[in-house]
Amino acid sequence: MWNSATKGGQTLHVRSLDWDYKNPISKYPVMIVYHPSDPKLHAHANFGWAGFVGSMTGVSQHLSLGEKVWIPPKHSVKTTRYGNPWTYVIRDVLYDANDLKSALKILYTTDRTCSIHLGLASATDHSFRMF
Repeated sequence: MWNSATKGGQTLHVRSLDWDYKNPISKYPVMIVYHPSDPKLHAHANFGWAGFVGSMTGVSQHLSLGEKVWIPPKHSVKTTRYGNPWTYVIRDVLYDANDLKSALKILYTTDRTCSIHLGLASATDHSFRMF
């Protein structure tokens, strides 16, 4: 939600994970806050599990992202196992993007390994995109 849909025109982004609570990974949730030493990279929080590499959901001062698995009909989307895993792509957006435009540039120019739904909210631009 953003602009006139919220009090004060804030941008709000909620993410809900629908994994089975019996999944063993659900016993080990973590929230890790990164404070990179490189001033060009952004501090951000990553919500995941112990031992899970990359990001499924994250928040920086500028953006929030959350994925939702998408299993397209067979042969409807060209996929490959060669490329940057989507969990790394989300992490890269959190580290590098300042706004919606820079986040979209990373997402559109990265060779990815599979298709996912992705919610991207920008506090800088007061907007939201769903891919």
